[in-house]
Amino acid sequence: MNSRFQWADLCRIYAIFLVIVIHVSAKYLIDFTGIHESNWLFANLFDSFARVSVPLFFMLSGALLLNTEKISGNTLSGISGRIWKITIPLIFWSIIYVLHLKHYGVDIKFTHMLHEPVMYHLWFAYAMIFIYATLPFIKNLYENINKSPSLIFYLLTLWFTVYLIKGYISIGFLNPMGINYSPVFGYIGYFILGGLLIRYKQAILNKVKKTTVLYIFLLSSLTTFIATIWLSYHANTTITTAYEYLTINVAMAALSIFVLIFDIKINSKYNKILKTISENVFFIYFIHLLIMSKVETIFSGMPALIEIPLTSLLTLAISLVIAIIVRKIPKAPIITG
Repeated sequence: MNSRFQWADLCRIYAIFLVIVIHVSAKYLIDFTGIHESNWLFANLFDSFARVSVPLFFMLSGALLLNTEKISGNTLSGISGRIWKITIPLIFWSIIYVLHLKHYGVDIKFTHMLHEPVMYHLWFAYAMIFIYATLPFIKNLYENINKSPSLIFYLLTLWFTVYLIKGYISIGFLNPMGINYSPVFGYIGYFILGGLLIRYKQAILNKVKKTTVLYIFLLSSLTTFIATIWLSYHANTTITTAYEYLTINVAMAALSIFVLIFDIKINSKYNKILKTISENVFFIYFIHLLIMSKVETIFSGMPALIEIPLTSLLTLAISLVIAIIVRKIPKAPIITG
């Protein structure tokens, strides 16, 4: 396993852990007035630094798919296979979560999955299906913008204007133009940026000091933390505007940590462990909410500073063990992810 795949495995593992941290933190954040202030603040801190998780997944996918000749802009080779590799597990897990919700008295039909995600975290699979379906067009766009630095600058400016500042600044003149604010198009921005960053990673690392990139990540994440405090305290309820994945603060944090992960080197003797965890991340993503709901009861009552990391780590560990066991069942990965 070469260093390219090592950094990709690290990125994938880091991202899934942060996804779990976000979901564990949620129960504190939604109860703004009902919990001790310190618990809310620590949950906000964990959540703010974990917001890079989903952008990392999109950027990693772009980095690995847009710089390969296996997928060209004028062929559907491999596209349908990728779509089915997500769609089949999505259907399976949607059924599982429908049954789970029905068990707890929620009135929900199996056809719900045709309209929107059955469980809130499944939205990511829907977004990836759309990206895979449009991959030939994205690939063509990517190849064209790489021919000119001015096109790259134009794309970044357009993405920034349409998506990253709209949460804070209303751009009214875009509405009459029919600009589509659908988040999935914003996530395609992350997807393309992932490809660009990995293509020009050496040039970036040669020109930008790692300490500078680290400071950008810390400052951006702290901005998310402070902005959430300011907005929430004024409204006397948790305001999640700064948490949105398509905001300038989250984007800057995600882009900077993505660059930092490029240059992380771990002893090759750990490659097998990293690979084992990495190849089970998709399964962990699907199942972790079921595991988390049980693990939370173990650490219930502890301060958020302790409960959130412990619950997140144990949820990840148990989900991984289950994934490894299930993957040994013939044909199981087809439906479990």
